[in-house]
Order: sequence, then C-alpha cells, then structure tokens
Amino acid sequence: MRDDTATRVLESIAAERLVVFSGAGLSMAAPSNLPSAASVARQCAASYLERVGHVLPAPLDSDVEQLALYCKTHNELESLFIEKLVPWLTMKSAAPNSGHEAIADFLGCRVIHAGVTTNYDILVEAAAAQLGEADFQPIVSQKDLSRSTDHSPYLKVHGCMGSGHTRLETVWCKLQLAEEPLVTRMALFRIWLQSTLLDRDVLIVGFWSDWAYLSDILASTVNAIRPRTIYLVDPSPAAVLASKAPEMWSWANAPGVSFHHEQESGAEFLDELRRRVSRAFLMRAFLDADGAYRSLFASAPLGKAAASLGSTSPELYALRRDITGTPPTRIVRQKDPSPGLRVHVAIHQRLIDLDAQYSSHTYDFRGKVLRLIAAPGRLLSEIRKEYSAEPSPLRTVDRVVCVGAAADPTPGSIVRPVGKPSILGGGIGGDWCTDEELRRELN
Repeated sequence: MRDDTATRVLESIAAERLVVFSGAGLSMAAPSNLPSAASVARQCAASYLERVGHVLPAPLDSDVEQLALYCKTHNELESLFIEKLVPWLTMKSAAPNSGHEAIADFLGCRVIHAGVTTNYDILVEAAAAQLGEADFQPIVSQKDLSRSTDHSPYLKVHGCMGSGHTRLETVWCKLQLAEEPLVTRMALFRIWLQSTLLDRDVLIVGFWSDWAYLSDILASTVNAIRPRTIYLVDPSPAAVLASKAPEMWSWANAPGVSFHHEQESGAEFLDELRRRVSRAFLMRAFLDADGAYRSLFASAPLGKAAASLGSTSPELYALRRDITGTPPTRIVRQKDPSPGLRVHVAIHQRLIDLDAQYSSHTYDFRGKVLRLIAAPGRLLSEIRKEYSAEPSPLRTVDRVVCVGAAADPTPGSIVRPVGKPSILGGGIGGDWCTDEELRRELN
C-alpha cells in the first residue's frame, strides 16, 4: 500500500466516510481458496451429469451465469441448480482469510460506515465470530434494512448461502432481477445504497475475478449513485479490468468521481490497512495518555517508540483487545481511544521507557513476564473468570496486571489460579493483581 493512499483512506475513516465493497476475488485468496466462477460451473455441470444423465454443451459447462439461465428457462433454477448443483459445502468448509478478518474487525468497531458484498459465502461472518462477535447480522432481505445492530451494516446484495429461503433467493443471472421477490428487494437495496453512498468514499476489493458478471449486475443497481472517491484494489492492469466488467468500470470512472487504482491483492491491502488502523489507534492513545503519564510518574514520557508493540494485524488486535479491556469472548468495539484508557496506556509507555521488552502482548520486565489488561471498576476474580476461555498463551505469564481493577473483599490483593492451566483447558496462568504494586515499581 502506498503511503499517500494509506493517508487518504485513514482520513476517510476519520471522517466516517469509508464504505468497503467486496467481491468474489477476495474469497479466492488463500487460505479461503473458494473456486472461480468457471470452476463452479464445471462442478455444477459434473453434478448435473451425475443427477440427470445428460452432458451440458459448451458454454454451459464453463459459464455459471449461462448455466443458471439455462436452468431457469427450464424452471429448475431453485430446485435443481441452487439446491442440488451449486457446491455449497465447498463454500461452507472454507476458512476466512486476512481480508475477511479485516472487514469483520472494521465492521465490529465501526471503522467503516458500511460493507457491501456480492459474495454468497459467510466468511466475513465466520471471521467476526472468531474475533468475538456473538451475533453478527448481515442485511440479506428487505426486512433486515430497519434492524439495529452493534456493528456497522453489511449488505449481501446478491443473497447469502444460509439455509432455506435465503439460499433460494441468491442471484445468479440477470433474468432473476425482473421477477419477485427480487424486484422489490433490489429496489429497496438501491434506495439504501443511495443513502449509504451519498458523499462517501468507496474501497473496492475482489470484484474483477471471473465472477465479474455479478459486478455488472451490481453496477445496474448502483449506476445512478455517485460516491465521492473510489479506491479500486486489484493487481490487474486497467485495460483488463475495463474489459472484464465494463459496467462496473464505467461506474467507478464516472465524471465527478475521484478514482484511484491500487495494483495489489485485495486481501493483502485490507490486512495492511487493518495494521495501519491499529497503529493509528495506538498512536492516538499514547498521545492522549501524556497527561496521565506525567501525573502517575512525575516526569515526561521519554517518547520511546510504541511502534515496538506488535507488527502483524493479529498481534495489534490482541493489544487493542487488552488496552480496551475486551475479553476473548467479545469483539473490540472501540474505534477511538477513550479517556478511560489513559492510565492503562501510560503504564505501557512507562514500561517501554524502562526498556521492558514486548512480545506476544506481554512484557519481559525485571526477570518477569507481565500481561496488562484494562479492567476499570471490575473485581479481580470476575476478570480472571472472564479470561478463562482464552487459549493458553505460548509464553508462561508470571503476573497479569488488571489496570483499574479492585481486589476482592478477601485477604490479599492477588488472585492465584488453582493449578496450572492446561493447553486444552486454556486460560492465563500466573498471579492476577491490581496495578497498585506495579505503579510503585515503575516509580
């Protein structure tokens, strides 16, 4: 990702203007490795031969839209093509990639205003569940448009591979758009998109795979909507993109739209953007904690680089989780640092200034391994129980310091676990304590 592009996108996020569009190309990246449109067509054709005993002629055996149209003209789109031929099991068994994780994170803490996808798969939903989103609710039908959620809205404009009527209403060919219930659904989605994209910046990833016909179906829905800026992320040259999905290309390059093409993988771009978003969050948190540092430690921070606190997106997410006091069973909701983080962040800065070494969201400090968790107003035993579901760390932790927590009304201020945590059982070992003693040491 170019630095100037990163700056522009981060500015868009700060202004709450960014919307992410994702297409099938995102789910084709490793480790998801979902099949191409041509591969799905071949699998459907093979299944058709097995079930019907008839060899489909070219191009039906390699063009999934034409195959869907063929089945529709035979009045078998739902009962045969969607229910029997489409390889849903392959989609269901795939694992989310770093791009799905980034979108799930961005939706969970409302870094992006909204997400829109043409994908049928549930990989963003799976990634959200892994991050701790207990009840991710995408927009699949018109009834979902009025629903309030804890995360930013995520529109699955062409349907979802869920079960029952949801799967049967997935879009596979343009002819479907002329019939109910899709006529009404797409009309309402168009109104929602017009409102959502008004004066927004759109980041497009994964649209120019060989599922490009779905992009053009989407273009017929959004072609009257003019966002402010479009960032298109795709490794292919402009000429290839224009020929693959001409309607979508024309929409993205419409007069009055500021257009930027980044030639790289969508999954890699999103992962790098997630890393930069986390870095920006931490930078703002450390700047905001300057006053708390001076009050706690009677000196100015040395300003040693907080950039040493993790380098990958998962590492930085784990740090954001601990700094915001988000337990392992929940997703991080905070987009911006809050005043309640200042003491916790000041302790991080003090440890860095005293040359404590950070690794796997723990510190090596004076011969001990420390873990800091924000826990304002909470009891130690309550926090210890909440984190018992976390997988056992790779490192042995000596002390878990719960910043802002209160000791239980029992003798002593340390909660010691019973025995050592097992790999299967999970949980963090070591002594669990408030931050009082550590702050004295840091002074």
